[in-house]
Amino acid sequence: MIHLQPITVYYYDVDCNGVVYHGNYPKYMEQGRTEWLKAQGFDLIPLQQQGIFFAVASLNIQYKQPAFLQDRLQVATKLVKLGAASMAYEQLIQREGKTKLETLAIGHITLCCVNPELKPIRIPKIIFKGVTPT
Repeated sequence: MIHLQPITVYYYDVDCNGVVYHGNYPKYMEQGRTEWLKAQGFDLIPLQQQGIFFAVASLNIQYKQPAFLQDRLQVATKLVKLGAASMAYEQLIQREGKTKLETLAIGHITLCCVNPELKPIRIPKIIFKGVTPT
């Protein structure tokens, strides 16, 4: 399943030239992954209350084009691999163009499931049942 999360670029996202600061793209991707998880029927707070956390194990972003103040973006989030204790995603940040979506950034992110002591743990079976890589 691909989840599409709309994002609007606000003034606090940009530098003095109106260009989105490169460090904001991981925030947009985080929002996309959080909403992807919610769309699967899981909320982070109840998972955390059960001692289940997700930590970024790796993050790779290829920047293609800049985003600008007031751009309407979307973050496309797709699970590509599900391991015993990890989930790997591909995420695209795209801008709504006049005729098509323009890809601005491509991210590959791996999350590790951890306990409150930040030790890796198996992803709960309930999550495995509701999620399949595409």
